[in-house]
Amino acid sequence: MLVRLTEKKIKLFLIGACLLSVIPYFLTCIYIQPFYDDFIFADQLANGAFEFIKSFYLNWSGRYAEEILMGLVNAKITHGSNIQYALFGVMVLITLFISLLFFLHHVFKNYFSTLDKVLIASGIFSFYLVFMPELCTAFYWYCSSFYQVCLSVLIINFALIINLYCEEKSNAYKSLVLLLNIFIAGFSEVTIFSIAILYGAVVGYQYVKNKKLEKFWLLLLIVFVLFAGFNIFSPGNMLRMTVSQTKGKESFLFCSVRAIYDLVLFHGVYIFFKTPFLLFCLISTPAFFKLIRSSHPLVKIFNVHPFYSLIVTLLIFYLQHALSLYGAGY
Repeated sequence: MLVRLTEKKIKLFLIGACLLSVIPYFLTCIYIQPFYDDFIFADQLANGAFEFIKSFYLNWSGRYAEEILMGLVNAKITHGSNIQYALFGVMVLITLFISLLFFLHHVFKNYFSTLDKVLIASGIFSFYLVFMPELCTAFYWYCSSFYQVCLSVLIINFALIINLYCEEKSNAYKSLVLLLNIFIAGFSEVTIFSIAILYGAVVGYQYVKNKKLEKFWLLLLIVFVLFAGFNIFSPGNMLRMTVSQTKGKESFLFCSVRAIYDLVLFHGVYIFFKTPFLLFCLISTPAFFKLIRSSHPLVKIFNVHPFYSLIVTLLIFYLQHALSLYGAGY
């Protein structure tokens, strides 16, 4: 009893320390001001959210999810007040923390205690902010911070997807996942390609293993690819491609090779040796082996051959760098 009480106090102390460490990041939101593209968006939003979304889609970008979010927030530039921008910055931070809790609660239900889930979410949230390479761009630039909102949506989606893969769910649950993925298909092109490859890998693996196509996963892949096409081949993207002068078409080979360098440098060196990620992996190793030996439904995702998982993971990370480099014309 005494040991349990002491363990609880230690966990509460660690949660308090993690949450205390992120207070400065919330306080910094007070100083968020509109910058660069924010003025353009604020001017276009003056005509109404619907006109902004339509104009943006037809003339600039097919990322309809981000456009819808911007239209809903509808941040205005008011003389002497940055309240909307400051509140949105706080909301982005809170949303990320809530999405982490959501993921842990739904994926590790009946495995971790509520206190453990809060501790893990607090730790991840704290270290994510502390070791963020471009903190100002990620959270304190209004139009760029929507990428973090997208990240929160992706975390929630992965929680739902993992549950769906491990357990049979109702049609209502599956419909919710489909709707969420229609929204996700309106994110950035790099995100779209990464998710499409992941879903394609799941469908392919299930077919090879079970000699049949799982109807829902095939439907999910088809719906996602269709709406991704609605994004990528939008009039705005086509128009921007005709007016943008980029060197990308002349340097595809260079971008492909450079992507390998960036992959090794960022995912190999930076993440593993300049952040606590490697330490987290080592600490969580005993819990990981305990999990895969248990009867928890989550064990099902570890039945995939590790070599196949490694290839898919590396391919996704590689394309994230290659597409970004090629699109930017490096």
